Amino acid sequence: MKLHFSKKLYSTALAVSIIYTASVFSACTYSENSEYSTEQPLQYEQSETEPETETLALNPQKIEKPSDIGETIPITRGLAAKMLALTFGTKSEIDSTERTITFSDTSIDKWYDKYINYACSKKYIQGSNGKFMPEEYLTVIQAQYIIEQIDPANKIKINITDETKDKPISYNLWTEIYMKVLTNLADKSTIKEKFGITAQKTIILALPENNKLVKDGYAITDKGLLKCAGIDLTQFIDDEISLWTKDDEIIALSDITNKNPIIKNSYITENGKTCTIFSGGAEKTYEKTENFSQSETAENLKIADVTLTDKKISRIDYVTEIKEKQIKSFTETTLNCVDNETFDISPDFKVYYIQNNKVMLGKKDDILEGKTYELHIKDGKIQAFIFNRL
Repeated sequence: MKLHFSKKLYSTALAVSIIYTASVFSACTYSENSEYSTEQPLQYEQSETEPETETLALNPQKIEKPSDIGETIPITRGLAAKMLALTFGTKSEIDSTERTITFSDTSIDKWYDKYINYACSKKYIQGSNGKFMPEEYLTVIQAQYIIEQIDPANKIKINITDETKDKPISYNLWTEIYMKVLTNLADKSTIKEKFGITAQKTIILALPENNKLVKDGYAITDKGLLKCAGIDLTQFIDDEISLWTKDDEIIALSDITNKNPIIKNSYITENGKTCTIFSGGAEKTYEKTENFSQSETAENLKIADVTLTDKKISRIDYVTEIKEKQIKSFTETTLNCVDNETFDISPDFKVYYIQNNKVMLGKKDDILEGKTYELHIKDGKIQAFIFNRL
């Protein structure tokens, strides 16, 4: 079962208290058939029994906009295992760990099998009665078990009752708790420094169902190719979403941050009422809106910021300054040329190369000292590098 974010709304019930060392969180579990979510807003109250403890009450509110991912759905045990494996193991460690699991409901051909095997080998999660139940939902009591295994200091506890212990925990609530646990474990470091997990915003451009060149388990984004095994991103195509990744694989999703995003520094060609963009590893043709506008004519221009509105292109802002330069030195923020001209580098810069008359997305590592590139510059900052590759 893939994690599918259905448009159908589910209900949640006030039930679970998540207790931090210094505060108590009253939270929610998942159940079916309602129009209400308990995920927001947050209201602070002072606890009567513990004067120095703050209580965050998550009160029911009708959902008005689809801005949060997973407010109204649970998370499967297979996805929980993937989060654990990717957090504490590298790709090579996960792939090379001897398969010791003997659960009857998973096999080596399943996307979640290697993650379950690794997570169970480290005793972060366990099965029951010879089964792992990868497609069933993670329950409150199972979530607490995981917390206790990965956080020896036990800084976070769930106040479990007989009524709530076997209920599924919501996806959003679980990821919120999980990231808090990782923050505690990271101590004075960041999650990125400690675990290699990066928070980022990205636009979903192409999936196997809308681009035959994309393999199953992968997504083309404006940041490049991402692995997304077990996560169905279909309803987020052309949306900007926030998520966590490690080694170019999605660990968890967070929010929809923009349903009409700007695709930065795309390589594009205009074709009358349509425009083909190359950004992230796939060509994609969009129609233009009736009120389409652009900053400059397209003659001899290749790089632009493309604004999407309702999955059509509403505006194109071209990068107009183009220079061909030989590179002397290259840092995270600055480019020095052989002729001693210096440029700042945009944080959204892209690298493209042309090979066999096809545009391909390159990487930062393709920028080499002594090599000559076509630089596309806006406001004194390099937006894109383009070069030919044999």
